[in-house]
Amino acid sequence: MQPDLSNRLDRIIDLLLVRQRQGMVRVVITGTDPRVLPETLAALEALSQAGYGLRVTLSHSASLSAVYGAFQCWREGFAPELLYDTRMPQAEEEYGELFLPAISGNSLAKIALCLSDNVASAWAFHALCHGRKIIVTLGDEFTRAALPEAMREQLHHYIATLKSWGIVFPGVTTQSKGKQLISLADIRQQPAGTALRPGRNVLITPAAQDEIRRRHIILYKD
Repeated sequence: MQPDLSNRLDRIIDLLLVRQRQGMVRVVITGTDPRVLPETLAALEALSQAGYGLRVTLSHSASLSAVYGAFQCWREGFAPELLYDTRMPQAEEEYGELFLPAISGNSLAKIALCLSDNVASAWAFHALCHGRKIIVTLGDEFTRAALPEAMREQLHHYIATLKSWGIVFPGVTTQSKGKQLISLADIRQQPAGTALRPGRNVLITPAAQDEIRRRHIILYKD
């Protein structure tokens, strides 16, 4: 496994059920691009091997695409006991955290705009209303070189909105006027006593700087 991927998976696990092994994690897979599925499946394997119970839901578009077939092949080979369904959340649901791996731009936008009309947004709002932690990773469409700048800025605006609600994006900083911004919420996601390398042209808010000192985080500047 590639070092960068291993680090991301370790961080996702750390952000989930740190003290509650065997807890249930609800996973919602979105989008129709099977190229992003290997990393998602690697994350699920890592979580399963770490002792977390998984219940996976595919969005409507994912269940009608090549993603569904690839997911089912993986499930049969790696985790036939993994729970799978495609339903919307009910009033009472037994899960600890919600994980949205490689989220599609469509689902990200709907959540940010409070449009609860698809599987991903319905689960996101259920988790928000019931105080469940939500972990989100981004798909390839957010880093495509051909993506128009205006669209890229809008997507980062949506990410900033969701982060302000307490939704966690591991390793993602919010862009503002061509620069990166590290906020207090970003630092609270960083384990105490670890190192942070923000890179050039990164703005760190005063509250984030105070939290860096309080948590004894080592700050490296390029």
